Amino acid sequence: MTEAGGPSTFTNVESNWTSEEEEQTSSESDENLDEDPDFVDLVYAQSKEDVRLLRDDDNQFQGYVDHDAIDRDPNASEKDEESDNNPASPRMCTPEHSSSEYEVVTGNYLRKRKLSKFKDFIPSIGMKNPQFELGLRFPSREIFKAAVRRHSVLIGREVKFKVNDGIGFE
Repeated sequence: MTEAGGPSTFTNVESNWTSEEEEQTSSESDENLDEDPDFVDLVYAQSKEDVRLLRDDDNQFQGYVDHDAIDRDPNASEKDEESDNNPASPRMCTPEHSSSEYEVVTGNYLRKRKLSKFKDFIPSIGMKNPQFELGLRFPSREIFKAAVRRHSVLIGREVKFKVNDGIGFE
């Protein structure tokens, strides 16, 4: 390499880059390996017996396949299929439409949304006698604290909430 027309300071430096001509010749040699009939990749080598068994299996499969049948996925939804929009259709009455799901109509599509497995705390009902169970969801932190305070008054225990801790209590 020369800088500003001066002599090169590096004379015996090997280069790791390859020219385009070298890359073309190396890719041609790789292609020749793929076309070489005597080349056998030992990782994927199969015996003649294995090849015969696979060919027989393919022939048996072709014998069992009905080539005239229409290949249609029963779970696929189509845009113009009106039976999906009808609540009395067989598809809507299947067990997969259980009570833990509800559907939202967006355009011509029905999209399933799973409902939460946890119960929601309803302040107007639950504040009279708060009963806590695992997985009970509260609308806000303040409602949870009020319900815990109400519960502590009913059972006669003092509860202390930690300062600057939004979720912890003793």
